[in-house]
Amino acid sequence: MVSHRPDSLLSRFHHDRNGNFAVSFALVSSLIFVAVGLAVDFSMSLGTKTRINNALDAAALATGRALSTGEISDTGSAAQDYFKAVFAANVGDDAFDASVYKLKKFAHDPKSQSISAEVSVDQPLTFMRVGTGQQTQAVASRSAVSYGLGTIEIAMVLDVTGSMGYGSGSKLDNLKQAAKLGVTELLAANTESKEHVRISLVPYDYGVNAGPLAKYVYPDYLYAKSNAPAYDARYDKSSASYDSKLDIGGYGLGYDVASYVEQFYLCTKTTNGRPEVRLTIPDGDLSGYTCPGGTPDIDYLPKKMAINDDFTNVDKCATDRKEPYSDSLTNHEYQNSSPAYGMISRDSRLDSCPGSPLVLLTSKQSVLESALDGLSGGGFTAGQIGLQWAWYTISHDWADYIDGTASDPGDMTTDHELSKFIILMTDGIFNTAYAGTDVHMKYVTGETLWSQSRTLALCERIKSEGVKIFTIGYETPGSADRMLQSCASPDEGSFTYSYEPNSADDLKATYAAIANRIRTLRLSQ
Repeated sequence: MVSHRPDSLLSRFHHDRNGNFAVSFALVSSLIFVAVGLAVDFSMSLGTKTRINNALDAAALATGRALSTGEISDTGSAAQDYFKAVFAANVGDDAFDASVYKLKKFAHDPKSQSISAEVSVDQPLTFMRVGTGQQTQAVASRSAVSYGLGTIEIAMVLDVTGSMGYGSGSKLDNLKQAAKLGVTELLAANTESKEHVRISLVPYDYGVNAGPLAKYVYPDYLYAKSNAPAYDARYDKSSASYDSKLDIGGYGLGYDVASYVEQFYLCTKTTNGRPEVRLTIPDGDLSGYTCPGGTPDIDYLPKKMAINDDFTNVDKCATDRKEPYSDSLTNHEYQNSSPAYGMISRDSRLDSCPGSPLVLLTSKQSVLESALDGLSGGGFTAGQIGLQWAWYTISHDWADYIDGTASDPGDMTTDHELSKFIILMTDGIFNTAYAGTDVHMKYVTGETLWSQSRTLALCERIKSEGVKIFTIGYETPGSADRMLQSCASPDEGSFTYSYEPNSADDLKATYAAIANRIRTLRLSQ
């Protein structure tokens, strides 16, 4: 008979490792099971919350729109009943009250034109109830909408380049029809007693026809930078002329404005390492300048750069705003600064521009439709120039420089009911620039990098001022789509500001969708 001491048995039990793996595995497996269970329940709750959010926003927006257009009454329970019906439809139920969802809160204030709602649902728990004893978890979300239209200013930037084509069935023709649909939808918000919406149009190709703003454009030469003159309404041919007031970009416009003709004499000198150019008539002062061959060389500038009595170019063309040569001058290149701080270039490399001038802010549908019908295509794509001038047409900084109060842009800093939008449309890659490059070409092509980088810089500056940007890439290549997506305002929930239609019907639907978005609501929460 064998006997064991009690302390020996205890010691052996203490040091025995047999079965430890099974115990450890059981513990770890339990933890993994719990973690997976928590993840599954959390994922299900997150999915439920997303569905509630989307349905809630859609219902609030639809209710606000129905109220703003008079589709439903702003008294009694009409707004709440409409909201519940739309919400139920968005979650796939026949009726809200028969669904699993609960309306915890609904508030409608006709005076402030606002709606707020909170919806919840009891989400069944799968694994968490094992540890908590709870069968469900409440998942809730809320949304708020301001549905009053306030005042809206929209600038439509329209690609009329050669690639848009000509005639019936062309992309340009499709654009006209789609843009007119957008105009109709937007102006439908106006009533006899209240003008809610005004629209400007800015067609572009190589440049922009500045039309009524052309007097703020100055004749400029083919260099990347230029010291833009400040506009002075006192300038006229009978008194002081620009050549006695300015030193543009390091070179003077040393000519008698009244004698401005096609042939100019080009001479240069170098100051502080920078080339300076003087364009002069034969009897001009060329002291210190070197002329090719020892004599003034004729430089054929476009005759369209000639100046009218009001100092507008006869063709009213405009190009990019440029960075100044002089380090001491403020750079207004990516600003909406008024002409008092610096006029805008009409670069000599621009040989043509759209025959259709820009249209200032107006609520007159006939004026806008007539301008759209008159669009014609041609030239390359300088979309950044169209974007730049669109900004000016809705910028309050330009209000004092726009003739007639009917087109004066409002001030968002004092009018909190005012919203501003730009709709930028193109069918291709932006490929033409004048600012930032001194390539000596009549037609500045292959300048894609400059054109796109300037576009994105302008987009960021415009958005920083509170202006929303929609972009439309109509049958555009991928590189153009990426630029437009970066330019557009950031997505708001499921709503995007960037569109890529690929047919005439898609383009119409795009303009209608944008118009509907602009003229209805502002989602505030």
